[in-house]
Amino acid sequence: MKILLLILLILISIIYIKYYTKINIDSNILQVNLNNLDYNILQEKYPIVIYDKVVNVNDVINKTFKHLYSKKYLNTIFSENIKQNLSKYAIFHNNSNENIDIIISNPINSKDLSFKNSEYNNNFLTSSETNIDNIFSIKIILKPYNILIIPYGWLFKCTSQCENYFLFDILNLLIANYKNRSK
Repeated sequence: MKILLLILLILISIIYIKYYTKINIDSNILQVNLNNLDYNILQEKYPIVIYDKVVNVNDVINKTFKHLYSKKYLNTIFSENIKQNLSKYAIFHNNSNENIDIIISNPINSKDLSFKNSEYNNNFLTSSETNIDNIFSIKIILKPYNILIIPYGWLFKCTSQCENYFLFDILNLLIANYKNRSK
């Protein structure tokens, strides 16, 4: 009886993880203002551009994501390499007075890239590939003090220096650690 219960628990866990990490095959970009950003929009697992002026991104994180993360990492990323987000949500905040370009791509395009000899970071995997034009991608022009939120698995490339927050929950920490061991 205990073995049957254990097998049932493992099966339910596997189904939950498959559902949790399910990736949309289409590529939509949602544009919202801060008042309309809620948990239901986040659950759609599409990139979100917040076009309101946000000076302090921590206010947004503490309000909208307060129950959604267990770890928060701050980075400043500028790289020619394509990266894959391993966190539940990656938040890109343009805290400058200039527009910045962030190129994103759906996770289904990651099969076209090699991450075998990648530099691992808790927040993302880095591909040796630098030309994102080889895969279908979308260029986001992030206006000053706007925010871009990308969900787990999405590919990105920052062409300018940008403030990034990577928000993890327990399951994404486990997935990131697993991907670290498998690379």
